[in-house]
Amino acid sequence: VVRGADGQPVAGAEVVALARRPFAPGERGLRDEVLERATTDGDGRFKIRVADDFATWFADRVVTVRASAPGLAPASVPVRMGARGDVELRLTGGAVLS
Repeated sequence: VVRGADGQPVAGAEVVALARRPFAPGERGLRDEVLERATTDGDGRFKIRVADDFATWFADRVVTVRASAPGLAPASVPVRMGARGDVELRLTGGAVLS
């Protein structure tokens, strides 16, 4: 579930599951690949299914779940593959960077 700073559900938030992918020949820097996307419902809930065979160099199969919504700062949380239970992300007020 995605909640705002006040604890209320955030409807329409974009949620993505990211995995750190291995370097390809000639590449530099770290890259995260979007494995799956979802949008929260009216109760701030989302469901993402990620296949366990994605390419990564982390042995413990971790994905990063990131949520964002207009006017709010994004939030992320690491989730170990095979973990059971709900994931909760809390978004706070955002600030414009210039």
